[in-house]
Amino acid sequence: MRRAAALAGACALVLFGGAVGAPAAQAGTAHTAAPAQAAAAAPRSAGAAGSGKVTPPGASKPSAAFPVALSISSVSPTYVASGSTKVTVTGTLYNGGRKPVRNAHVGLRTGVGQPLRTRSEIAALSQRTDPVTSDGLEVPGVGTTLSDLAPGARRSFKVSATASQLIQPGSRSTGVYELAVDVKGSTSAVTPLPVTLGIARTYLPYYPLPTDIRKTQIATVWPVTATPETVPQSLPGEADSLTPVLRSEQLAADMAPGGRLYEVVAAGSSLAKATWVVDGDVLDTAATMSKAYRVQHKGTEGKAATTDNTDPGTGSGQASAWLESLRTAAHGDEVVSLPYSDPDLASIAHNGSGVAGLPTALKRATTAGSVTTDYRLGTDARSDVAWPYEGHVDPQVVATARTAGGTTLLVNGTDMPESDTVTSTVNAARSIGKGLHAVVSDAPLSNIFSGALSTPQARALAVQRFLAETLTITLEQPNDQRSLLVMPPRNLSANAADTLAEAMGKATQGQWVSQATLGTVAKAPADPHADTKVPAAARYPRAARTTQLSHWALSRSMGTQGQLDLLMQILVSPDRVRDPFSAAILRSMSTAWRTDRTTAHSYREGVADYLQTLSSAVRLVDKSSTTLSGDSGMIQVSVENSLSQTVTNLEVRLTSASATRLTVYQPTPAQLSVLSELKKSVRFPAKASANGPVRMTAQLWTTGADPKPYGAPVSFDLEVTDVTSGVIWVIAGGLLLTLLAGVRIYLQRKKRGHAGPEPDPEAPASPQGRPDPDSDTVQGRPGTVEGGGGAQQDASVDGADGPEQTARNEKVGP
Repeated sequence: MRRAAALAGACALVLFGGAVGAPAAQAGTAHTAAPAQAAAAAPRSAGAAGSGKVTPPGASKPSAAFPVALSISSVSPTYVASGSTKVTVTGTLYNGGRKPVRNAHVGLRTGVGQPLRTRSEIAALSQRTDPVTSDGLEVPGVGTTLSDLAPGARRSFKVSATASQLIQPGSRSTGVYELAVDVKGSTSAVTPLPVTLGIARTYLPYYPLPTDIRKTQIATVWPVTATPETVPQSLPGEADSLTPVLRSEQLAADMAPGGRLYEVVAAGSSLAKATWVVDGDVLDTAATMSKAYRVQHKGTEGKAATTDNTDPGTGSGQASAWLESLRTAAHGDEVVSLPYSDPDLASIAHNGSGVAGLPTALKRATTAGSVTTDYRLGTDARSDVAWPYEGHVDPQVVATARTAGGTTLLVNGTDMPESDTVTSTVNAARSIGKGLHAVVSDAPLSNIFSGALSTPQARALAVQRFLAETLTITLEQPNDQRSLLVMPPRNLSANAADTLAEAMGKATQGQWVSQATLGTVAKAPADPHADTKVPAAARYPRAARTTQLSHWALSRSMGTQGQLDLLMQILVSPDRVRDPFSAAILRSMSTAWRTDRTTAHSYREGVADYLQTLSSAVRLVDKSSTTLSGDSGMIQVSVENSLSQTVTNLEVRLTSASATRLTVYQPTPAQLSVLSELKKSVRFPAKASANGPVRMTAQLWTTGADPKPYGAPVSFDLEVTDVTSGVIWVIAGGLLLTLLAGVRIYLQRKKRGHAGPEPDPEAPASPQGRPDPDSDTVQGRPGTVEGGGGAQQDASVDGADGPEQTARNEKVGP
């Protein structure tokens, strides 16, 4: 394994926090699953997986000519291998007309007696709604008589026949047959002759035990992704630990039996081979939930977490059991780690230009995702796979995927369709240049499972469509093995996951499909007819582009990173803040937000607002007007720290709006440290040369190699009084002496004929080593003085330093 578990845990904690221990902070929103649509792509040519919509047949709508709507609920068995097999079709019919249906009879049809030879024929069948000649005649001797059907009435039906009745011996050959259910009856008392009043269709694969046919290899992607839930806030826990906070309990529902993530794991584990595509953030959140956690109240996203605005979490049992089931399911399977929190590669590619820090954030996310997945699942996940939103790509997306470390791209089959001259399905893998490889999904197969599949009818018909497609693919070139990818959506529904697993199991049982991993399919030989050209940016789907994260949203997220970096410079325990916020910044750019931009905005602003709350907890105390009596004294400025940890690496710089009238000197020591929930006063020696008001400005600065201003400045008026005229004359005399000394030096240098600097033997020096206010050096770099003085002392200008004062009674954050 690439990393030992202990090392992996430590690395994950350093990168983002919460990867091993509890996160140390908060923010919030509500989870919304993506609306699933039951659309899929149909081949453009015989056998080719191209663009277009796939609509599983089986349900019809009532019309004036055909008032009875039929819906097929099940086909059992789903495929047949011998003529003696009994096939049973069940479903319901509905009289949508205004007249009763008398002498109703339900029968079966199997087309014109020949199998559907190409995938385009399968697609064409799914588009039919009304009876047509190619539906063939009703199979004789098969059917069920129903009692009269009143307008608006519904009735279930069940009709059976043997395979030898459905598939006539003279035309019985391996392949996929149309299987249609029709209803005949009379709606007129004048002409009681029965006529066809409605029809519904599905597929019946017929595949006797194979001999030398090469099975089609199919890899299925099982997405373990979710909308981010963990926020950067936290509450104090037991034994100096921190209790993490989530924005909702949606994951608890998803991980409970019957929930989306629960069913994805259960369904994927039922297969012999599966490829798990995992977001480490989901694993971290599940581990977080397995212990005590809190859930944020709506509307408190940017506030510090308290027991009043959070509730105890209730999903510990579900999360712990789910995480253990995923570990078991993934053991021995191929695991792909997505970048941490699944950042939206396409949004970054299209809207991230000029946003500083994005490439670095992507690389960090890739590392964190790999380390976290390895540690949480005890596996060796591959991190070289990039999965853009819905697999849509263009040159910009491909370049961004490469930046994130992806050398293998999962690509939507509609983006790279085969030409109309290609008459068979091509392998998924192909090179797209610059060392990158694409594994292109089979669009019709993948999109069968993009919908909710919320009814038994939808699930049954999806299985039949999958079996029909895969058998046809295998029979296109029976001596050449095909290697395909089924890529469902990230938000694969619970029902769709179960249906995909069932369909894969049935096709495997039928022996025309073998299960494979993504790695196996990616290594299959590239078909010379496969499309290897990355589509131009103009071909990127408009619908996908409209749901992207905006440039403003990405800038907002990375702007938060800049503010976080500044705060890190002054904290003595920066990991307590850095780790949860670094993860939250990545979460704010998650692909999952495509389906809920409102909640995404709320989460993003909650992160930024809470960080601002923490940052502003270290500040200069507002100061009112102050008086300086005499020509010298001390000016006091207070710094408040309301955080729950000590801050350091700070200095206060005090500047005068009129340096000729008031000079501020640099105190010692140069750096300032303020303990948790306390404040400290800084005293600046100052010397005045004239009476009157002087505008003063104090500003916190970080120290170190790259000092930056911290927080907002504080300005106040300093009223200088009692500077005597004698003092003014003394100062003026000093200035004159300085000027004369300068003239003397100039004349001496000119006389000696060189211009190099030398010490001035008559330069005035101040006592105690401080610059004299009458010298050229009138102001050094401002600094800090150890000692206290609270807000109540701010009006004072001299006196001894006091101890640090209490800032407030309540902690602001970590």
